[in-house]
Amino acid sequence: MIDKASNHDEDPTDELAGTSTGQSEQEEDLDEVLPEIGDPQYHAKQIQRTFRERCLQLKKEQQKKMVLSDQLDFKDPQNLSEFTDAIFNNMLKQEAETQITPHDYLKKVQSEIKDTQRAFLLEWIIDVHRKFRLKPECLYVTQYIIDSFMSKQ
Repeated sequence: MIDKASNHDEDPTDELAGTSTGQSEQEEDLDEVLPEIGDPQYHAKQIQRTFRERCLQLKKEQQKKMVLSDQLDFKDPQNLSEFTDAIFNNMLKQEAETQITPHDYLKKVQSEIKDTQRAFLLEWIIDVHRKFRLKPECLYVTQYIIDSFMSKQ
């Protein structure tokens, strides 16, 4: 039996070339990692490997087509950089459907609410926004939701 500690003293290039004395042990290790062709795990691992390679290739192709800012944000999964075009087109389509009537909705639709009350509400929302250090997008969406709610009858 060969002592495994003695294998570490050998030249690592010999192991790669297959000239080391531990050749049979390495082959056994490879057999454990890559099962025989008849084994059902072999096909599953081949499918997983092919799937990973194709996913990486698809991500690289998508990244080449992206704008520079999306390429830089691609590693952050929360940014959804690969879906930016689809999200933007969907938002453009929805914007026409949910567009708020002109700013005179306070006079026509909401006669109970005055301009000064809306301004006071927005000032309070801005204070809350600053206190919690939220992103500007959060403030804009909040204002949009308030205006769209008040523009409905």
